[in-house]
Parts: sequence; C-alpha cells; structure tokens
Amino acid sequence: MKFNIYRLLAPAVLSFSAVGLTSCASLFDGTSQQVTFSSPQPGSSITVEGEKSTLPVTKKISKKTKTATFTNSKYNSKELAWKRDFQAGFLLMDVLFTPGFGVVGLVWDGSTQAWYKQPAVIDYNFATGKSSVTEEVP
Repeated sequence: MKFNIYRLLAPAVLSFSAVGLTSCASLFDGTSQQVTFSSPQPGSSITVEGEKSTLPVTKKISKKTKTATFTNSKYNSKELAWKRDFQAGFLLMDVLFTPGFGVVGLVWDGSTQAWYKQPAVIDYNFATGKSSVTEEVP
C-alpha cells in the first residue's frame, strides 16, 4: 500500500482554509455587541436600529450603529451620536492572517465594521442635555 501524503494533509488544509477565510475581528469579536442605554428621567425610551424600547435597556446592536434617539414625553427628543473605539489589532491580524494578503478580512470586517467596539453604557440626561458614554462595564 502506497502512502499518500495528500490524503493526510487534505483535511487539515481544508480546515485551515475554512478558518482562514473568516476575518479576524468577526471571528474573535463578532459583528454586534451588548450596549446598555439609560436615562435618569422616568418614562424615557430609546429607538435604536428601528426598534423602540423603554429605558433602561441592554440591547445587542450592530457594530455599524452610531446613533440612537432618546425620547421622553416631558422633553424634546434627542438623536445622540457616539464614537466607537477602533481596534487596530484586528486590522493587523486581517492583513497578516487572512488569504490574499488580508483582502478577504479587510473586505469582510470593513463591510461589517467588526473592527469597532461599541461603548458599554450610553446615558442621556434630558434635564441637563448631557450624555455620558462608558467604554467598559462598571
């Protein structure tokens, strides 16, 4: 019986290719994230990604999302925009470890914006008109 190295290596190569075709940020950190929205005023609500919820609420939102509308019947509605944290390490991993010198990873993670990290908590105070963003869970 002749030993065939290709039969031995084929499953390993296929497994590596399947993992390698997935971009790093999407694979390790996902394309959505839990964010807690809150307001000290009772009866407040939020509309994010087209869905309205009573505050406080923790929602899983897309990493593409950058705005939400806070609403309270006693105050004017406020559309709030926030900055997301860019995770440069995932960009470097995409370039180094995905096929085509990172093209697959760059296209996938770029389109899903998986390189970004959402804040942990977003709070809006209608009385003062001030917002606060907490990067890490307290």
